[in-house]
Amino acid sequence: MRLISTLAIAAALAAAQPLAAQEAATAYDPAQVVTLEGMTETVIWSMTEGTLELRPADGGPLWDIALPNTRTLLDNGLSADVFARGAAVKVRAYRSTDKACNPKCRARAIEIILSRDGAAHALLSPAPATAR
Repeated sequence: MRLISTLAIAAALAAAQPLAAQEAATAYDPAQVVTLEGMTETVIWSMTEGTLELRPADGGPLWDIALPNTRTLLDNGLSADVFARGAAVKVRAYRSTDKACNPKCRARAIEIILSRDGAAHALLSPAPATAR
């Protein structure tokens, strides 16, 4: 009985995984690319997905920028120390489909350019052009 319960739970979790991935994929609009320049406030460094809180240089609202997992960041030459509080960065990102900035605006990083060395770090492949 215990084995059947365990298998049922595992099956339910496996079925939910594609739905979660699909929801994450549709949360950002590849047609709405924003370029943000500012200073890092905080960074959540995670094995699944990170978040960079960016304070724009123009004084606009704070942005939560979704980052890929730690392995992808490290493979692209980005370690936790480059995101120290106050580090100047430029981010190209897909804006959230929810345009409300309440309490923060949201986007998913495509590319990060570090002010300290001017190096561009591609994090996502650009969305393919749509046929018209």
